[in-house]
Amino acid sequence: MSVPIVGGYGTGGTGIASKLAEESAVIAGRSEARARELAGELGARWRVLDVTKPLKDDEILAGVDCVVMCLDLADTTFVQEVFRRGIDYVDISAEYPILSAVASLDALARQHGSAAVLSVGLVPGLSNLMARHSLRYVDPIEHFDSAILAGLGEKHGVAGSSWILAHLNDCLGQRRFEFREPYGRKTAHRFAFSDQYTLPQTLPVASAATWLGFDSFLMTQLIALARVPVLRGLFRRQAVRRFLLNSTQRFQFGTDEFVLATQAYGQNGRYQAWLRGRREAVATGLVAVEVVRRMQEQRPSAGVHHIEQVFQLEDFLPLLEQHGMSFADSLTDQRSREAIGSVPERVLKKV
Repeated sequence: MSVPIVGGYGTGGTGIASKLAEESAVIAGRSEARARELAGELGARWRVLDVTKPLKDDEILAGVDCVVMCLDLADTTFVQEVFRRGIDYVDISAEYPILSAVASLDALARQHGSAAVLSVGLVPGLSNLMARHSLRYVDPIEHFDSAILAGLGEKHGVAGSSWILAHLNDCLGQRRFEFREPYGRKTAHRFAFSDQYTLPQTLPVASAATWLGFDSFLMTQLIALARVPVLRGLFRRQAVRRFLLNSTQRFQFGTDEFVLATQAYGQNGRYQAWLRGRREAVATGLVAVEVVRRMQEQRPSAGVHHIEQVFQLEDFLPLLEQHGMSFADSLTDQRSREAIGSVPERVLKKV
């Protein structure tokens, strides 16, 4: 099996490449030096691949079984070439316009027998699977929230940090969420993750919203400042973004833990779930590699799918548990709460 990881020497790509079998991983990107260096460290293969330019060499994708995309694409030209060759495709992007454009290629993928899985990672990814899991207890879902509490003790990649800084001004709104001990209730801000836009298209979810907070109070407040009307223009300036980006790359403080909290509301109650672990890049890598493995063993039908249309949360929980992550959930029955005012939440299970 040959699996080029496009952008494989970035933080997200490295997390995937390090967990993919040596004989399968191909570190791919524009920088020959970076691709060669990481491939040498991992015992993997490498190749130069610039997805911003038309493919001039048909051999670049020869013998490829699946492409894992770790970059935010400017257009779908490269993806179309992948589909025309009948190659499978996995995308870890959180950018909705990109995923929407790839999803529009469903007919092309089906025509050539390619299977594509989008929304792969933590958010989107596990958040999508937790939404599907919530339907066991609340169906239909009138509203679904997913909130990620990110630790700043983990060094986030340049691409991921740049994406967050680029969207600081988007999706106004904030809420407090319960992230469980030791974090308790913390403020999170509405953010432009793609799952809130795609879930109402793929599941019986009337509306959805995704939120972002940090274990650092100051960093969470930075999002609030960036959304103050008189300051929004300041945070759009390239010089300010470069300064913030350089700061995030040079300094790490807080923990490397994350907590993904989800809440599903419906007429028959409220269902909450929490996934806690260390290092978001590790979680993304584990999910992506497991998706690639399962696509080889139990290949989904040709076409473009989001992760929750093909897989279930239970497909990934044992693997996540092996890497020190934990899952807990609770259900509040709406009818009981209305009858007696309030009932304690009961833990359904812990993994």
